Amino acid sequence: MKKITVLLATIFVLSSSVFAQVTDEQKETKKLEVMGGLCAGYMYNTYITVGAVADAFVSEQYDKARSIELMKEQIGMIGSIVKMMQDMLDMKALKAQSDIDYTKEVIVVLKGLSQQAQYVIDFAEKKTDDASAKYDKQRLSNWSKISKLLGLDDEE
Repeated sequence: MKKITVLLATIFVLSSSVFAQVTDEQKETKKLEVMGGLCAGYMYNTYITVGAVADAFVSEQYDKARSIELMKEQIGMIGSIVKMMQDMLDMKALKAQSDIDYTKEVIVVLKGLSQQAQYVIDFAEKKTDDASAKYDKQRLSNWSKISKLLGLDDEE
């Protein structure tokens, strides 16, 4: 009787692990979900970072040099990520059109965030109303795109 119980338990464990194995398609789906989550977090946090540096400059918490340095770092990181994402599109690494479309939309947002960071630099260097207006217009455009892409309310 003990042998039968052990045999049945072994068969149950083995059969459960066979059914619990993850398919390549499930792995690919999980990778895409993670990539989407990372993109969402990166876009949101970059938007917040650029805005926080702009606010810190205007309130004189950061000086011109520090603000420009931080924005150049953001522009550099954004550029690297845009290149990686574009390379992924160019090599046709994504199968589903929805994944391709999402990636293209993320690239558009990232380029907009890079432009917003550049406008912080422009404002820090010139302190003109024109530079401020360009920054604000880009900021609003970026938030509209981010909130749409992430399914957030279109509020500031």
